[in-house]
Amino acid sequence: MRTAICVLGMVLVLAACSPPITQPSPSSADLSPLPTPPLSPLPTSTPPLSPLPTSAPPLSPIETPADVTDKPSHPEAGMALVLGRSGGFAGTSDHWTVYTDGRVEASDGGRWQVAPEEVAQLMAEIERLGFFDLAGRYVPLDACCDRFTYELSVRSGGQTHTITALESAPNAPAALWDILGVASDFIAEATRQ
Repeated sequence: MRTAICVLGMVLVLAACSPPITQPSPSSADLSPLPTPPLSPLPTSTPPLSPLPTSAPPLSPIETPADVTDKPSHPEAGMALVLGRSGGFAGTSDHWTVYTDGRVEASDGGRWQVAPEEVAQLMAEIERLGFFDLAGRYVPLDACCDRFTYELSVRSGGQTHTITALESAPNAPAALWDILGVASDFIAEATRQ
């Protein structure tokens, strides 16, 4: 018994003193790629939106009409809408501001000009589609995975309303996606000029 304990002790000492056993690293020639299943789109009732140019800083809040009349020279005076898009696979955060005088500004500093009449038509279409009648939030508890979150703030006729929606949110009405499509199309067209 005593001999067995001595032998076991020697084996443990030798094991502790020995260099670790390592497996040789496979070369890139030895590695074969794992098969990747084809990606399928998420089931969605969201119609595709126009691709928007990308930029960076987060959304800035829209002031209330009282704030604008208190500061007539404020740069946000005359703001019609702010469209923000964040998230997605790359984790982007972009926003565009449209002013009643036809200015369109992106959060990356890009600036464009359209006719004020075009902005008036956009605002009339957004109101016609019922923007001010929609709830303020359409974000499900399960916000997975890699979807965009849209935030649209609109100021018109003395009222301001903001809606936040997650792409493919099951509780979002079709009218919301129509409105986001109209706003996205407008901005995409304006930024091509």
